[in-house]
Amino acid sequence: MNNSTVSEIFEPQDGYDIPLYGLDNGMFYFLHVPAIACILCGLTCAVTSVIISFRQSSYKDFFTKWSKSERFVVYVALCDGLFNVVHTMDHATIAVTRDYVRPRQLCEMYGFCIIWFIAAQMLLLNVVAINIFMLMYFDININFGTRDWRLLVYTFGVPFAAACVGAAAGQFGPFDGIACYFDSVRGHLAVWFTTVPSVLILMINTIIYIITWKRIREQTAAIKSVVNSSATANASRDTAQTMSMFVAVFILQWFPVGVHSVWDLITTADPVVLHLGVTLPNLGGCFNLAVCLMLRRRRAMQRKSVMKPKGQQDKDT
Repeated sequence: MNNSTVSEIFEPQDGYDIPLYGLDNGMFYFLHVPAIACILCGLTCAVTSVIISFRQSSYKDFFTKWSKSERFVVYVALCDGLFNVVHTMDHATIAVTRDYVRPRQLCEMYGFCIIWFIAAQMLLLNVVAINIFMLMYFDININFGTRDWRLLVYTFGVPFAAACVGAAAGQFGPFDGIACYFDSVRGHLAVWFTTVPSVLILMINTIIYIITWKRIREQTAAIKSVVNSSATANASRDTAQTMSMFVAVFILQWFPVGVHSVWDLITTADPVVLHLGVTLPNLGGCFNLAVCLMLRRRRAMQRKSVMKPKGQQDKDT
């Protein structure tokens, strides 16, 4: 049997048999260097969000006096920060060695952690979107339990259990010559672990965001037309507006990944979509910091409004 025949019948056994992306066309560093830069930027912003949050309010009051939105900033920053730390390691290793992460067990661990933190953030933001919807349409503010235990078990516990199943089934490894994730060849469960859930959550969050924002605008117009509007109505609207910022940045951050996942099921995705799918998710910490700063500004304005003399408030109204 000659060499050409061998190459024709060769089938990759796992992700390590897939050539690294970009080595053959000069795009290798154009992928990994911007990715690492975005990851480090996102990590810095995630840490900054946590520092700002805890400088603004005491950690002792985290579960008692902090608002849901303020706690969400910390939870999302935690997901982004942990994701960035792990993802930096696999991108940096591949960029320096111009080879996959080795040994395989290390790449599997990176894939496990990346899946865990991505899924945790997706479930967290899905809960936020549902909470907004319930608040605006049914005036129900979902109770997450003492110290948010229901929320934390759902958003971190469920993805951890799912990732354990994937690890036990040998699903993690090199992904499409890019990074450690689901193994390109052996990761048969990837479509059910990532593609289907991520696309569904993106669709649900986008629909909820649109219909909720429409409701917020309607209520805002109605409240402006009433001089003595209900304090409860104002509070519900303000809470929904604040939480909707999390959903908006989530859609911006993960929409390219959803498009790439679906596109890749049909045919090879366009390189532009691939690069956007690598870049935007790594900037999640930056998006979350923007939300954190907007929350801080809104809180300062509310305090300033409370401190105004009543006559001045009436005049402003």
